[in-house]
Amino acid sequence: MLFSEKLATSRERLAGWLAHFRNPCILWSSGKDSQVLLHLIRSMGHDLPVVTFQEPWQRGRLNFTQQIASDWNLTLYDFPPSELGLNRGNGRIDIMQRFQLGNFSLWLARGTESPREGEPFQCGVEWLSRPTGGMQFPWDAAFHGQKSSDEDPCSGKVPLALDMIAHPTCPAALYPLREWTDEDIFTYCELHNVPLDPQRYGRLDGEMAVLHNDKVGNPDYYRTCTACLDPDQPGVVECPKLKCQVNNVSATAPWVRLEMQLCGYAAGGAGE
Repeated sequence: MLFSEKLATSRERLAGWLAHFRNPCILWSSGKDSQVLLHLIRSMGHDLPVVTFQEPWQRGRLNFTQQIASDWNLTLYDFPPSELGLNRGNGRIDIMQRFQLGNFSLWLARGTESPREGEPFQCGVEWLSRPTGGMQFPWDAAFHGQKSSDEDPCSGKVPLALDMIAHPTCPAALYPLREWTDEDIFTYCELHNVPLDPQRYGRLDGEMAVLHNDKVGNPDYYRTCTACLDPDQPGVVECPKLKCQVNNVSATAPWVRLEMQLCGYAAGGAGE
């Protein structure tokens, strides 16, 4: 499918959904996909409330998010996770956060990158101890920027099952960019001058692309020590935060199986 056809299809879906749902919102991270989703909906004359998922640490990663929220005068809500856990795969351990929407769950991953000398990093146990809570989700539908071409760092490809997943006790999950690729996203951004975070996106060999240092400014990734949470590490490990030896707590850590009900996907076993 050509980009022009994908764009026309997305606009057609959006027009139908925006006419049908009385109180929708947009899930927005300020990454390239959600930036295009937000711009596309606003270009159709709709100023919808925006729901974001912000972490309490390293607030400088959110500078671009805050700038867009201010420049575009967004109505911005922060959604706290209701549960936290760990997922393991592809040689990495990531922090998983559950967000409850009615009877369904939205799981978001916070990727962990290895700490580097002289750079700030988080403690994995601290991650799991952060405050959690619920939110009465008042919206009847949520627009997601997720694409079928996206990949989860631990579980690999996460193809979308449908354009829309609806349930009587849950806000409808809407995926207007389902068939898009990263190339389509960048094409749209260039055609419509959509601002992107310069820490994460720029020109490589003359083409717009994800920069090699993407994770440096990506609020979905944090340098995190998971040594005492890693089943492959010995029973006693060195803690770089406390500068002492601590016991490995992986056996009692909250490992979770990645089940993405709102896109019809379930990954492998927890802790694999």
